[in-house]
Amino acid sequence: MTGRPLLTRLLFAAVTATLLGCSPSGQDSQAGKTLKVTFFRDNTTLVSLDPFQVYWLEHRVVLRNVAESLTDQEPQTGNIIPWLAERWDVSENALEYTFHLRKDVTFSNGTRFDAQAVKTAYDTNKAFADQLPATFGATYLKGYDHAQVLDDFTVKLVLAKPNAGFLQATSTTNLAILAPQSYALSVKERSLGAIIGTGPFVLERYTPESGLRLTKRKGYAWPSANAQNKGEAHLDAVDVSYVPEESVRNGQFVQGQVDILWPRNPFSEVDLNLFKSRGATIQSRSLPGPALNMYPNTRGNRILADRQVRLALQKAIDRKTYAATVYNPQFPVVSGIYDVTTPFYKNQADKLAYDPQGAERLLDEAGWLGKKCRRL
Repeated sequence: MTGRPLLTRLLFAAVTATLLGCSPSGQDSQAGKTLKVTFFRDNTTLVSLDPFQVYWLEHRVVLRNVAESLTDQEPQTGNIIPWLAERWDVSENALEYTFHLRKDVTFSNGTRFDAQAVKTAYDTNKAFADQLPATFGATYLKGYDHAQVLDDFTVKLVLAKPNAGFLQATSTTNLAILAPQSYALSVKERSLGAIIGTGPFVLERYTPESGLRLTKRKGYAWPSANAQNKGEAHLDAVDVSYVPEESVRNGQFVQGQVDILWPRNPFSEVDLNLFKSRGATIQSRSLPGPALNMYPNTRGNRILADRQVRLALQKAIDRKTYAATVYNPQFPVVSGIYDVTTPFYKNQADKLAYDPQGAERLLDEAGWLGKKCRRL
């Protein structure tokens, strides 16, 4: 939003990790305003406002403005940079990560951010992950064992076994740190918004399937180097509404009732042309990480247990045609197992090319020749 008046409506066609994290700046910033955002309907069986539990992308973006992490990740280089931790040391065996914390940070309830708060957060999350391994944040705590408080502002995170991705994990929203008082509450209470963070906004209210409101926190002054604004938020508040019907969301945006429209699915070509004709700013960005999380059943004598069959299935998918038909001709086609914004991304488009003859050959080699099966 930098360089544009707040009242200029912004349209987000896919995903940007800085939706609410950036603010108008310079002469164009208009302090004292409320930003209005609309999401599609939240699913209360999956949605949580506890950073460690949250799966829903939209809520992770919201939470990044409430709860912060030990580190951050520079989006262009992929480098891990300081945030709530000023610096860190990693032992030679990669089992001990010692973080030296900032001394000027407080939670929104006035509680000091310190080593004990970090220990409470990480150890509470580990206990929950042990109890419910399927919780989304558990992925980032692989190998984590416990935390040791070395002094008020130095904490050591100890792993039982090495995890090459652990330092990067400390930069994620899922490992954002809440105030100890939040962890004294039940898991359900945190899911429903009883959270206290160190971020530039405070979660004022959350009504499932209706909306939420963030309000500005006064005195905030410790963003990561990724943030352009080094002080308090320019906005007074952010109102988020959940609207299930796409036509209603689009209508609200076109009529100027909301400033940002954030859909889950890509817009149709017709809608894109309409928004462009109204002067909307369209931003689209894929998220770093795996292009798709899919876990095929490869056990025993299942069809996909055979690697040749899995490779055949890969070759039989006409991704370009599907993308153009289901979404629009400009929709990007996946070109690797990781999205293009992932640090050290490697283009693997040649391995994902549509090759029906190759798929047929692999199926024949896998023993499907002459069998009564239907090839799709």
